[in-house]
Amino acid sequence: MSRLTLTSDSINALDTDYDVLQKVDFKDGNYTEIYKSFRPTKIDEMVKSLANFITQYEKHQGKINDNKMFYSLLYLHIVIYFSKLIPELPTDFPTKLDLFLKLLDNQYVVELEESFDVSEIAKVYSVIEKSLRIHKEATKQINAAREEVRNNLDNLEFQNSDIFENLKDTVSDERVQ
Repeated sequence: MSRLTLTSDSINALDTDYDVLQKVDFKDGNYTEIYKSFRPTKIDEMVKSLANFITQYEKHQGKINDNKMFYSLLYLHIVIYFSKLIPELPTDFPTKLDLFLKLLDNQYVVELEESFDVSEIAKVYSVIEKSLRIHKEATKQINAAREEVRNNLDNLEFQNSDIFENLKDTVSDERVQ
């Protein structure tokens, strides 16, 4: 292997790869463009947007118990962030949700699915997996810290024990999801 040295020119050349668009022709003669390479910071932005959308969805529609719905929402976010097909979205959630549900059956969105590079989609899954792993570990650490505080409170004797029993109950009841 050769030693890699990044120069301004090589950094700029590599960065422009994220701006390369590829034309995608639809069956009816229309076309759109997709990004050949997914910029890592844009993937992060997309994953945050997806998480916010799912939070809002569950607040308005109830918990997503269906993997198919999750993957459909993920795919729509990929289309929004890495194609030129949908240039803008409504900001209010009910209107956005209505649009998303209609987009699930939109012929252009369906046809576009085969056009994205599989290795670029794999990058998205990798970021989601890493985020979930980090969240799971943080949750475990927070719960362990809460348990430690609760145990410490159990071992202390206080003059106003009723106040500390309420605190102990609060620490026990506030579990991180």
